[in-house]
Amino acid sequence: MNIEQEINSVEITSQESDEILLNENNENTETESNANTESSREIEMEIEFDSIPSVLKQTQIESIVLRFNNLNTKINVGSDLLELNNLDKATIEISEFDGSLSFDSLGVSLDGYAHKIEVNNVALALSQKEKIKFSDLDYSGLNINFIEIQDLKLSKGDGTLIVPGKLQYTLNEDELKIGMLKGGINIDRDGTSGFYFDGKVSDLSVSGKSLKLDLS
Repeated sequence: MNIEQEINSVEITSQESDEILLNENNENTETESNANTESSREIEMEIEFDSIPSVLKQTQIESIVLRFNNLNTKINVGSDLLELNNLDKATIEISEFDGSLSFDSLGVSLDGYAHKIEVNNVALALSQKEKIKFSDLDYSGLNINFIEIQDLKLSKGDGTLIVPGKLQYTLNEDELKIGMLKGGINIDRDGTSGFYFDGKVSDLSVSGKSLKLDLS
């Protein structure tokens, strides 16, 4: 497929939408001042992608929800080991988390403190913020209500980019690089979409077989 055919496959809700996104780069070239302004511009965007990125960072998160059915992973809460006996699957909601978070396509790890922890909608009795720690939890789903991530890379895959009310672009064996991402993340390892993001991005590049599009 050549570039013209690739661009024709983009679904655009209005003719001006494509021009708005592509002309941002032209504005950047006018002056160095304009370039600095445009490079920091944040764009509301939804991303669906079948590739799950690798993330490791120190962070503060209001709410993390984890779904899993592998109950062999040791989950430490304070000085105790969380017992999940006689369960086929579990959902843990962690509120006001402060610490280290890492996840990828294989597992998720946490090492930090939480103000509230619920297991299958039953709150654990915590007198104060408690330490929670586990490594390489084999999860089926992960939901984060809001997170900021710098320099995020998603390996080649398929999906969709949506700028609400402006543009919808279908990704086909494309690679994404995002300078800054701010918003909610949902990962469904049992589903077809895999990674879903809804929020703001800046310095986004899409590199595919026949197209490289920069929004910065």
